[in-house]
Amino acid sequence: MKRYKYTLDLHKVAHVETTVPDHLTIRTPTATDTAVLADLMMDAYPGSIDFDGTETWDDAWHEVDGFFQGRSGMPLLGCSRLVLAGDKIVSACLVGMWDERQRPLLYYIMTAADWKGQGLAGVALDQALQATAAAGYDEILAIITADNMPSEKLCMKAGFKRIDE
Repeated sequence: MKRYKYTLDLHKVAHVETTVPDHLTIRTPTATDTAVLADLMMDAYPGSIDFDGTETWDDAWHEVDGFFQGRSGMPLLGCSRLVLAGDKIVSACLVGMWDERQRPLLYYIMTAADWKGQGLAGVALDQALQATAAAGYDEILAIITADNMPSEKLCMKAGFKRIDE
């Protein structure tokens, strides 16, 4: 699958405040969220271009556990955000360090199927971008599968620009 790289100058988001709806709370993730985030991944991704139908819950758990264990780069938990409705995680934006580029990278953005279309991925992303800027990073990257229009639209709305490489 072809993927494209995107970049965002975090100086542009450092002072932008987003409103979190009253019925939601935001928090940072911990490794104890691994199973719940695997559930969220399995709920969020079917029907998307990044889901071919052969993925299992164990695959999702391995992906999320790999994020927390730093198998692809150090997780930046202080920059990552979960959106909760009550005590249920309904959306997540997980940010980690991309070792190859030594820059923060959006590893996963996901929203529960029943909560899609309500702007929660945007809330999670905006909160994560603000936290990443506040942590002193100048830039954040994203890698988006070609034709993943929801992710591309979300990132472009946040100010990301595609890098031609």
